[in-house]
Amino acid sequence: MLPSRLLGSARTSWRSSLVTFRYCVFLGFSTQFWRSRLHALKQQSVGLRENESLPVRINDKWYDVQKWAEEHPGGAWVLEFARGRDVTALFHAIHWHKRSRAASVLQRLPQLDKVRAMHEGAEPFTFAQEGAAPPLQPTNEKSAFVEELHEFLSQEFPTRESTKASPVQWALIALALVCTAICWWGWFHGDLWLTLFLPLVQWLLTSLTFHDACHSALSTVPEINYLFQFTAHPLYENVFVWYTQHLVSHHQYTNDDNYDSDIHIMGTTRLAEATSRCDDPRPLFGTYGYTQFLVKGFLCTIGSCIMGPVWALLDRPHPPYSYCIQPAPPNVSKLELGLSILPSVLVLIWPLLAFFADPTRALFLSVWPFLGSSAIWFVLAFTSHVQEECQPAMTAAGGKSKLAETCWWARQAETSLDYSVGDAFWGHVVSGLNAQSLHHLVPNVCHCHFPRIYSRYAEICSKHGVRLNQRRNLLAAIDGLFSFAKRVNPEG
Repeated sequence: MLPSRLLGSARTSWRSSLVTFRYCVFLGFSTQFWRSRLHALKQQSVGLRENESLPVRINDKWYDVQKWAEEHPGGAWVLEFARGRDVTALFHAIHWHKRSRAASVLQRLPQLDKVRAMHEGAEPFTFAQEGAAPPLQPTNEKSAFVEELHEFLSQEFPTRESTKASPVQWALIALALVCTAICWWGWFHGDLWLTLFLPLVQWLLTSLTFHDACHSALSTVPEINYLFQFTAHPLYENVFVWYTQHLVSHHQYTNDDNYDSDIHIMGTTRLAEATSRCDDPRPLFGTYGYTQFLVKGFLCTIGSCIMGPVWALLDRPHPPYSYCIQPAPPNVSKLELGLSILPSVLVLIWPLLAFFADPTRALFLSVWPFLGSSAIWFVLAFTSHVQEECQPAMTAAGGKSKLAETCWWARQAETSLDYSVGDAFWGHVVSGLNAQSLHHLVPNVCHCHFPRIYSRYAEICSKHGVRLNQRRNLLAAIDGLFSFAKRVNPEG
């Protein structure tokens, strides 16, 4: 009896110590990471007052936004994250509200010559080969389509506050926060049912916050937008590598093979018609072509949360390229980037350590969160642009409109796919990705407003000959994604 009691006591003590250890590590990591980020936010304005310039390129001119950054309504961090990049399209897309004020501020900013701008570490983000055509960019000369669209938007949203999240959305965010915390608590304690629902519940929180926050569309308070970006951690995205890839690259050059990093994120797997087929494709778990596309897709969040950030951390090129296509912003230190990766790594290894006595449970707790999140992220994020009709040089019936050849806004609309339009429920579930064309034209408007304004937006597009790509629902959109990917990624 005594040995049995001692053994039972030892087991209890071991489990208690392990739980205590896990809590301490979580608490220690969280404290260190958020202290680091909040300290960076506080010190950002101090750093901006130093002699170092903050170069960004707009309309083919380099500007020093260092002094203006402290007054920037979207926050200094937005400009810091764009340091050294061409943000022409973002500037025009975001400042549709009070355009004259934005133009006036731009005129007052000091200009930098190219040599000095490049000395500050600036370089255009591009996949273009030598001799490639420059990307289509917005200009100060607006087409009749853009003028009417912006006039409509100014009437619908008379103030900056009116473009942000509604009280209903904030209530849903609060509910999602509670549910997500419960699921993580269950995962932490080895509950299989709560872990089963974890990827979906975490996604609902992410969909209500992350995407809008990245575009400063969630709130008028910059710090709130900054902090809510991290709801995508640790299962969906790493914010630090996502920002350059998504906003600076994808949102400016959508589906442009020479400039959009989103369509190169799978390496040798093609996500666009114009991407050249690799003569020497690399196998992944013995797969090629369309099968490899599926394998990469259903493991994609391991890449977005761990592999991509690790390559950026180590300054390693993103295979098969000779450079990193997901660089972190220059103001993010290696320590901060490393700490941001740690939660995702811990999701993989902690269950194996904490529940090693139950291998099946440990494996499920370790692998399922990423498999579930990958399936969700894969079908929702890729569906919006990886489609036959969304290719810039689309040759299917109807083709692209003549306006899309010269108008950046029309090109944005015609390289996106919409589905279940006008449906508020699906808008919240997919973070407004069901109205992707509208989001690309007004990225700083929260997705909760899209159902109300979509019908009028569609009328304006139709009036000016701008083609909208629409599917009846999400299932039809997913079918289009897989059909297109299968055609451009043959197995042979």
